[in-house]
Amino acid sequence: MQDSDCFLVFEANIDRFMKGLKKGLWRAAGLHFRQLSTPQNLVSFSVWDGDIAVQLRFVVIALGHNQALGRLSWLDKKGLDHVCCFVNDDFQCVAPVANGVWRAQKQRVGEVCLRRLQELKAGLL
Repeated sequence: MQDSDCFLVFEANIDRFMKGLKKGLWRAAGLHFRQLSTPQNLVSFSVWDGDIAVQLRFVVIALGHNQALGRLSWLDKKGLDHVCCFVNDDFQCVAPVANGVWRAQKQRVGEVCLRRLQELKAGLL
């Protein structure tokens, strides 16, 4: 598999994944989303809830050796990127462990993104 094929794995399932994530964040925090088109992101949404205006971005990062990860982050009004988590091609949260290996975590993507957003809203970031 070539590096470009790694991107296709994410692209094939991103719509379903983001639909579920947006639905969960809407239920948990009442967030509203509007899709944006930006060349550096696989998908990007403008998000507002009355208190904060940010962008939820999903970027695919090639790691080489036929491996890629997705990175979910909030982009604030100052242009600072606040990473929620990295995901594998099954859209599970992953974190680096020894020898450059990425392992699935118990955390759920929606919970991690919501926690990060709450930190932004509270001015902790």
